[in-house]
Amino acid sequence: MTLVMVLGMISSAAFAAGGDYSTRMVVEKVSNSNIDIKWMAQTKNGAVMKTVSAIIFKYDNTKYDMLTNDGEVITTKTMSDNLFGEYTDASYAQRVAVIDSPGLWNNSGIYTEAKGNWTFVLINLLSGSSMAKKEYTTETALAVVHLKLKSGSVDSGISQDSIALATAAEADGCAQSGIVVFIGADNKPLIYGKTDGTPDTLSITPSIDAGTGITFIAPPKPSPTITTAPTATVTYGDTVSDSALTGGVASVAGTFKWADGVTTYGNAGTKTLKAKFVPTDTANYATVEDIDVNVKVNKASAPAAPTGLKGIKGQTLSTVSLPGGWTWADGTTVMNTAGTQTFKANYTDTTGNYENATNVDVSVNVTAKSTAALTGLTQSGCTYGETLSAPSYTKPAGTIDSTIKVTYMGKGGTTYAESAAKPVKSGTYTVKLTLETADTIYSGTADFTIAQKDVTIRGFKVPNSAYNGDTKTSFNAAAAEIVGKITGDDVTVDTTAAEANFAQKDVGNDISVNFTGVKLAGADKDNYRINSVEPAKANIYQRTLTVKPDSGLSKKYGEADPALSSTVSGTIYGEMYIIDGKLEREAGENVGNYKILLGTLALKDNGAFKASNYILSLDTTAVYFEIKKAPAPSAPTGLSGMKGKTLATVPLTGGWAWADGTTVMNTAGTQSFKANYTDTTGNYENATNVDVTVEVIDKTNVSASITFADGELTYNGAGQAYETASISGITAGANPGWTYVYAPSGTGSLDASGKPQNAGTYTVTATYEDDDNYGTKSAVLKIKKAVPTGTPKYTEITSSDKTLADAAITTTGADFTALGTVIWVADDGVTPLPDTTVVAANTYYKWLFTPTDTNNYETLTGTIRLYYKSSGGGGGRSTSRYTVSFESNGGSKVSNQTVTRNSVMKEPTAPTKENFDFDGWYSDKKLKTKYDFSAKVTKSFTLYAKWTEKDNSVNQIILTIGKKDTQVFGKAKSNDVAPKIVNNRTMLPARFVAENLGADVSWDGDKELVTIKGKNLKTGEDVTILITIGAATAKVNGKEIKLDSAAFVENDRTYTPIRFISEELGASVEWVEKDKKVIITKPEIKKAETK
Repeated sequence: MTLVMVLGMISSAAFAAGGDYSTRMVVEKVSNSNIDIKWMAQTKNGAVMKTVSAIIFKYDNTKYDMLTNDGEVITTKTMSDNLFGEYTDASYAQRVAVIDSPGLWNNSGIYTEAKGNWTFVLINLLSGSSMAKKEYTTETALAVVHLKLKSGSVDSGISQDSIALATAAEADGCAQSGIVVFIGADNKPLIYGKTDGTPDTLSITPSIDAGTGITFIAPPKPSPTITTAPTATVTYGDTVSDSALTGGVASVAGTFKWADGVTTYGNAGTKTLKAKFVPTDTANYATVEDIDVNVKVNKASAPAAPTGLKGIKGQTLSTVSLPGGWTWADGTTVMNTAGTQTFKANYTDTTGNYENATNVDVSVNVTAKSTAALTGLTQSGCTYGETLSAPSYTKPAGTIDSTIKVTYMGKGGTTYAESAAKPVKSGTYTVKLTLETADTIYSGTADFTIAQKDVTIRGFKVPNSAYNGDTKTSFNAAAAEIVGKITGDDVTVDTTAAEANFAQKDVGNDISVNFTGVKLAGADKDNYRINSVEPAKANIYQRTLTVKPDSGLSKKYGEADPALSSTVSGTIYGEMYIIDGKLEREAGENVGNYKILLGTLALKDNGAFKASNYILSLDTTAVYFEIKKAPAPSAPTGLSGMKGKTLATVPLTGGWAWADGTTVMNTAGTQSFKANYTDTTGNYENATNVDVTVEVIDKTNVSASITFADGELTYNGAGQAYETASISGITAGANPGWTYVYAPSGTGSLDASGKPQNAGTYTVTATYEDDDNYGTKSAVLKIKKAVPTGTPKYTEITSSDKTLADAAITTTGADFTALGTVIWVADDGVTPLPDTTVVAANTYYKWLFTPTDTNNYETLTGTIRLYYKSSGGGGGRSTSRYTVSFESNGGSKVSNQTVTRNSVMKEPTAPTKENFDFDGWYSDKKLKTKYDFSAKVTKSFTLYAKWTEKDNSVNQIILTIGKKDTQVFGKAKSNDVAPKIVNNRTMLPARFVAENLGADVSWDGDKELVTIKGKNLKTGEDVTILITIGAATAKVNGKEIKLDSAAFVENDRTYTPIRFISEELGASVEWVEKDKKVIITKPEIKKAETK
């Protein structure tokens, strides 16, 4: 058996001082045999091993085994826990190096070490750094460090009790550590011992030359041969891995690995990268570097969908940024719902390293953007004509430039709708700037001004100015010139608020006038500022006093007006005015607001105050007098109804209605029922469940016998009665009488007594009652607007340089019959003429009088010749014209006439009225005074037509109750039966009347049905009447109509209601009580005109 000593420590080896110990080691020759330097074990399988100082192995030509006898361990010493020893000072003080051994040594038996991966480290003991590191797989024994001794000898003799190295005598010797195996010339361990195997004593006495030192020797190793280089197929983005190398073939066992500089495969495509080959037997073979490898990098799948995206509610997906290559499938999609939402996106590779993808689900956290103020926003102003600069502001981090929005708007009195366009006109403006970041909307505003451009006004002409006690006057800018305006701008002079100041305050002529307060007009007026106005000259005339009525005056409807008070302004300090007369208001007594008017107020002299220096004028701000609602009117009285009838048959007017009109009046006498008042005029409060007394009468209903035609009246300012109802064909009882109730049905209104007052339409209910009979009938009354009369006051013109303003037309002092205003108008009677119109000689100018109360009065026009000039060239007085109106009282219309003052009016063509003869024109409404057309016209007025009813028997059928003899259209005829009265209705066989009115009559005996077919003589429409015997209703053109008296058969003759049939065929029916006659009148048929 061969013994191998493994020494864990070379103790007390001596070195000469002054040597270079950083890279050299003393190598001694042992029995003339070389010893190779190998590697020292440090760790096994990653675990730090224990340390021992000496281990003895046996070697049987195949492997090393540890001896089993404790006595074979010659010297033991456990190293310190330091990794290695080192020299740390110049004196090279001795240090002990730590050696990590391959296993735990104990002195009591065999220790075997399993196979494992050992890390061996060659350590530079002087610098403390590792020179190299390699891995080996060992069997039971570990590889060991070999030393070549450069010189020296090993003494023979081995002691079982001690193995030691001789210690040099040098005091400065230092210790080296290592695991040492002494190898013979045949690269096998030296054998020390006797031939019989008993151990001898070994003694090593190195002889070290001073300064020689210790040298590490690493002999070169052969490189394996690479017969086939490996290849690699990978995917873009894969982590570099040695396992990707495939197909490589080498001459020895080992592993292909990527070169140290290969950290990524790079972009997709085919390329060449570097690799290396590491042999398994690194002790004997070197690593092969710089091997070319063909690598194919495939495209990777499309990247994972983007995450962490944020969007703003209400915005489109296009506002959510996606990483490179990703786009929204539909960027116009609006993110309407807050929270995590999923949308579709596409991936298009632009690098060549990824596959494309479509309709990939991408999550977006949708939130509402917060708002914040934009800081640092300012806007510099400019002068009109200059270009406005851009606003300045602090741009927040992350601003999305596409969201930056700048708009401008007017501020204060400047009108400029918000727009992105920069304003150019002068004024005060606000710039508004909004922008957005990913999560915030910023906004801010800043004010700025575009200043006006200075101009000069010249060329004013000053008319005579009003007296004002100081230097103030008025002026005319028609010929004014604006110096300094920009060509093309629309700028004119505005003198509405201007003042002219005389050089003296007293009345005079050709006084120098200076101007203040002149303004500009036109579309571009606000872009300029008046710098100066050149003086003019003018005279002084009367001053205006302004009357301002007191506000808050009112009354309740129906009450008398309180006195109207006012304040007067405009007097000159030191002058005290006196005013006679009183204020008035607009006409009308209904609830509402009425403008307070100047009325009859007039100035009067008082000491220093001269009325001739002033003119009264009402304040331009209207003040109104209010008429408030009165309490609901008292419950209606004097009502009567028929027993057995419903309350609906008892008419209530003026807003009153029965709470339940279906209530039957079952008990005769004075009864109380509930009624409600609903104001329709706007003048009263409403009321409900008011007790109303009705005198319930057990009498005959004679309503069908009442005739009450519609009528027409003209407004006269007072309540007017319309009481023309008549009754015929009844047997009257004692105490007959009529009552009338009026109710507005249009724009009309009643006076305090309940009679129609204002222009409009009304429903008039006439009630007839005697001791035996009771009946009602309604008619429509129209009150027309009145035509005022009168002429205006004016100033005659005597020279050719005057205007309509100089004529000073006015209602003050005029004789108009209504309050109102008057102006000059064009020939159309409507269009106002400018006051600047120059008055032409011998020309008539039309005036228009507009009543204040336009609800009740028509307008009035007339003409005046303001400036008369004779053929000889001299001046003359003006001439007035008057308007004469014609009220035809139901006849055809007659046009108004305009008549020159003191001339004679031509009598117009007589009007016409059906069934009446015209009886002349009258100057009064009561038709008492007939007008003389030879009289001179001195004012405007109205004439009224008078009518006389004419004989109309040629258009009438006249029947007498109980008699067969009749009159038919002027001829005597005899009927086979006489008419009779049944239920207060005249009954007669239908054929006689219907056929005389042009209709056909047929009888169906089976159905007991009378059929009448004809035309309505008024309208020309076809009429079919169906009357069934005994039926309470008839049908007219399919519409069911209730009959007052049903048809019946008597002596084989069918009796039908004559009034019903006649009226449906367009005729009118009249009952003459005293003669017991029925008069049926067909409408007059006018012949067609021929040319």
